[in-house]
Amino acid sequence: MDVGVTLHRHHLVHAHAAGATLVSSQPYGPNTAIIRRFLVRLAGLGTADKAAVVALYGPCSRTKAWETAEALLGTAIERSGREPQRDALSGPLLQLVRPAGSPATISEDEALAQLDPVAEPALAALLALMARDLLPEDAVATLVAVMRYQPWMRRFDFDTEAVVRLAWRGVKPINLDAPVKYLTVDEGGVSHFRYVRDNALLSWMHARLMVEFVLRLPVLVWRRATRRPPFQA
Repeated sequence: MDVGVTLHRHHLVHAHAAGATLVSSQPYGPNTAIIRRFLVRLAGLGTADKAAVVALYGPCSRTKAWETAEALLGTAIERSGREPQRDALSGPLLQLVRPAGSPATISEDEALAQLDPVAEPALAALLALMARDLLPEDAVATLVAVMRYQPWMRRFDFDTEAVVRLAWRGVKPINLDAPVKYLTVDEGGVSHFRYVRDNALLSWMHARLMVEFVLRLPVLVWRRATRRPPFQA
């Protein structure tokens, strides 16, 4: 069994055993409208539909990108203070993925063995739904609009170019202090920086942004002359 699946299922059973369903679940727990709709649709899935979900989820969950996204999602939930709401999801989900007639008092290992395989993808979907509002939809739409017609800014050049292009669209940048720690190899630190490739990407990014800046210069001069605000209110 995949380690990530085992850990998720262990958390699901352990949270339920600890009485997580007694925690207030508003506004992100089981009583949230979008969560209720998901649980209702999950309850209506047939055996074939569940098998299809598990088949699609399995290969994705074993990729490095998935592991990274999963870790980031966990961090977002933790930093947003939604851990109690996350735990409150365990009760309703367990009721849907436990076999009918299973005893109420069993060990965690027995509970894990009895869980329907759809429990893991269902939990992943619930956690994503619970955290979906941490980045407002209009902010996501604006960023997607910037990237849609831009084949670059997909790797090391993303951050800087995204800020510049969003500013060109009237989005005001906000500088916030953020703690940064570079872990050593002994601490588990891993560098994904590739010296030649990423420096080439940055050089190409600066070159094309400078060319576009020159092309935009008449518009910038006109905006300054007409005293138009540089950013949206």
